[in-house]
Amino acid sequence: NFTHGIPLTCVSIAYCENGRPVMGVAYAPATQELYIGIKGHGAYRNGQRIQSLAEGETKSISNSVVCFEFGYARSEASVDKMVSAVKRVLNHGCRSTRSTGCGVLDICYVATGRFDVVYTG
Repeated sequence: NFTHGIPLTCVSIAYCENGRPVMGVAYAPATQELYIGIKGHGAYRNGQRIQSLAEGETKSISNSVVCFEFGYARSEASVDKMVSAVKRVLNHGCRSTRSTGCGVLDICYVATGRFDVVYTG
């Protein structure tokens, strides 16, 4: 996105201990949003605690915003697999679909409840 002037971009970094992530940070300059997630301490956007759903709350796919990212695989089998997954979700029914082109922001948007599901091919 950045190379093409699309503002949905971010810088992200993670800290791992013994090969396991314990903290992640993502900054989206266009929206001036700083996301921080710390294992055992929750997730935050610009210092405010975030969560996608209240504890115990569930959401059906038919009432969800689903984000699809096709990635970079272009083999016929990979494309067929991704298109088939999109078709199954659309046939089942969902509230709406999106594709931002920025996988890290997709995950941040799930954490804030802007998206409900991200599927990457």
